Amino acid sequence: LEEATFEWLPGANSPAKGAEVLASSYRGSFPLLWTAERGKGRLLFWNWDGFETGDFQGFILESFLFVRPVGIAATAGIGIMFIDDWPLPMYNIKKKPLNITDTEFYYRVFWPDIKSFFAKRNIPFTSFLIFNYSGTTTPPFTGGEFFVAEGQASLKIAREILESPQELALHGFNHMSLTEKKTKMNPHRWPSKPVMKEGPMAARRQWIDLFGEYSLPFAYAAPNNIISDLGMAALKEVFPSIKVVSTLRSGMGEETHTEFAPHHTIKDLYLIPRTSSGYLFTRENRQLIISSITGAGIWSHFFHPDDVFDEHRSQGMTWPELKKDFARMLDFVKRHYPWLEYVSIR
Repeated sequence: LEEATFEWLPGANSPAKGAEVLASSYRGSFPLLWTAERGKGRLLFWNWDGFETGDFQGFILESFLFVRPVGIAATAGIGIMFIDDWPLPMYNIKKKPLNITDTEFYYRVFWPDIKSFFAKRNIPFTSFLIFNYSGTTTPPFTGGEFFVAEGQASLKIAREILESPQELALHGFNHMSLTEKKTKMNPHRWPSKPVMKEGPMAARRQWIDLFGEYSLPFAYAAPNNIISDLGMAALKEVFPSIKVVSTLRSGMGEETHTEFAPHHTIKDLYLIPRTSSGYLFTRENRQLIISSITGAGIWSHFFHPDDVFDEHRSQGMTWPELKKDFARMLDFVKRHYPWLEYVSIR
């Protein structure tokens, strides 16, 4: 357990003499997991409060398998792939580190690569469309960012997805989180539920104008992974077709985190959080993947098309390098969890 961004919360116990320490907190400060022989058996002791974080509950089952020759567990056994902000507005401009425009990259490089990448692995995916990035929670909601792309690339991609076996879902009219609470990531809060509904209503009108009412979305991924219960209620009233809302399984700071479960008060709404993100097969992602597959039995993973432009999310890697690392991630899962079945969000 070596990821420095997580706060490891050790318990007050310490291993007995002769015990084998299997895991320690960051920099080895505190023993978190140890095992020892006792009589004809072996005990396993977790000295850690971190299981209150949903992302890590799968380590409990993994540790059982460590001390037993065989184990049986009921599991969903499914994987789900999300592409957030896709399709998105494109601005026909060159941005570092690429020497082609963002539109050329998205339409002629990213999109063909991603379709081929998942087709070769027989993995379905869901794309969460965003119409614009206007930072406002004040009506009237207008905007033509979705139509700026040369050759109407954003619109073409959305229609292509609708005509394919893949799923086109909603990420919002703009990228403002549906919450009445002011946060660091969401400084422009929605003043009331009636005003909050104006944003989804603008998205609904735009969706019907472009794609028809028959195709209204089944799922919604919250911008910034932030949404309140009031926001979910407003969304559901505007989009009865939406049956799924996704944020995170384990949120950091202001992010919304939920279990895999029906919403506790909103009828006909199910929560399917994401358990990992990005293209990079880091130690952190490996830990999250292992725990989610062996815990909830569901690996739900999301990434963005613009990660190559973000130094933090790309860690300075090129698009071919990001694809290669993502392939390593999927190969790891296939090798260790060959029974995992990939399904669409629907």
